[in-house]
Amino acid sequence: MAKFRLKPTPVDAVQLRWDTWGDVCELIGAPGGLKEGHPEGCYVDQDGEETDDTNGRIGLKIPRSIHGVDGHEIAVQDDWIVRMSGELVVHSHASFTSLFESPADYAVAYEPDWVKYPKLAAALANRPPEYGQELRALLVDARADAVQYVRDVRADELARARESGRGER
Repeated sequence: MAKFRLKPTPVDAVQLRWDTWGDVCELIGAPGGLKEGHPEGCYVDQDGEETDDTNGRIGLKIPRSIHGVDGHEIAVQDDWIVRMSGELVVHSHASFTSLFESPADYAVAYEPDWVKYPKLAAALANRPPEYGQELRALLVDARADAVQYVRDVRADELARARESGRGER
């Protein structure tokens, strides 16, 4: 059976906390605060149920329509609110970290070793700086793709890929 990997899709996400409340309002489309038709703030108890106790954790009631029935889903403090394809989706912290990665997780800094590539360095020497920047960006992307590939592929599959690549030369 063939194995497939879910392609990474950039999403906007904010963790529900007091210090990120402004970012939450911006994500849900209520920059001036919560209004009619938008998610509504609430407090939740230890079981994740809505409560009148203002000493509870913060929550956010997000309107949902499932199978034609209107209701809401409650995001609890430390949950992640993700905007995917225009819809707000709630993920627990554990679920979020298993499904999503931040740019910091796959950012790869790279500066080419121009000594190894004297012809390329010479070709770029008389070009505007944008050429070098564009090439550097291309190399950074390629290196980030390689890092992701190595992270996602088992060692034996990587070794087979290297062997098959050497055999073709």
